[in-house]
Amino acid sequence: FERALLLQCHVGLRMPCTALVEVLLARQCADGLWPAAARLRLARPELLEPWAVIDSGPVFTDDRAVFTTATVLAALGRYARLML
Repeated sequence: FERALLLQCHVGLRMPCTALVEVLLARQCADGLWPAAARLRLARPELLEPWAVIDSGPVFTDDRAVFTTATVLAALGRYARLML
């Protein structure tokens, strides 16, 4: 998940990213997904600075690898459109 976000940054800045692409492609599982790694915290709306509060809201894990896989595919798609 983090490598996919890093790839998005590298592509946006036109930095070399072939190694990141290779790592991401190598990590794809046989079922087409990437290993789940993402977590999403939904901060309570009344918090003005949720990053400063330890329990700012519920955390959801990517137990089905959907969010991680979507993020990787978005990064690879951006790479293909902008760098190839």
